[in-house]
Amino acid sequence: MLYNQQLDFMTRQPQLFVIEGPDCTGKTSLARFIANKLNACYMHSTWTPALNGQAQSDYLRSTLNNANVCLSVSGLDVVLDRHWPSEVCYHKTFRPEQPVVMIQEFFASLTKATYVFCGGINRSIAIERQLAKADNRWTKEQLIKLHAEYIRCFSNLCATEEKIHNYSIEEHGDKLDGFLEMILK
Repeated sequence: MLYNQQLDFMTRQPQLFVIEGPDCTGKTSLARFIANKLNACYMHSTWTPALNGQAQSDYLRSTLNNANVCLSVSGLDVVLDRHWPSEVCYHKTFRPEQPVVMIQEFFASLTKATYVFCGGINRSIAIERQLAKADNRWTKEQLIKLHAEYIRCFSNLCATEEKIHNYSIEEHGDKLDGFLEMILK
């Protein structure tokens, strides 16, 4: 890294990165890589059947509070491995039988976030990974359709966001340093 780039990196404001996308698309690997490289707070939001209704709302609110402490008090970058866009899109596609939690404060609090959408145009690797999971309950055809619906949902939710970067295992795979440099600009 050049001296000027290093100085820019050291003087920049802490950032919030939100890594989103369907299962098996590389979200956690990418989020952990970014957190490790930036010495950032890593937070993984996930859904369980026990987190419905108010419990889900409290969980997401707590994650945001912790993220805000890291950003404003500690001055650290924060990497959220999934958050409210995932919850909305998962409920609309993969879990339509579960109630969705929509809290206006999530929209406002994450507007300055840098979003990374994991999915890529060629979703074949993610779909094959999901098919191999022990708890998979979908056919390949269903997953292709569900991934397409998820991408549509995410695009609609984040249509006004200017800082959305697309990550795909096929395209970026082992070029994570270059991808990180790109999203930091």
